[in-house]
Amino acid sequence: MLLLERYQVGQVEQKVLVEAVEDLLRKYPNPYLQQSTLIFGDDAEGSSIKDD
Repeated sequence: MLLLERYQVGQVEQKVLVEAVEDLLRKYPNPYLQQSTLIFGDDAEGSSIKDD
């Protein structure tokens, strides 16, 4: 994922990376990742990503 590499070298803000991951999770739901505190912080249960 090019965006991740750009984040690692400081060319992309964390917010942009998280938004891209959220977009992918909307397209390809994954309950484990949707509840991940690594991606969404301690409020993973309140993530903006919802299962439809």
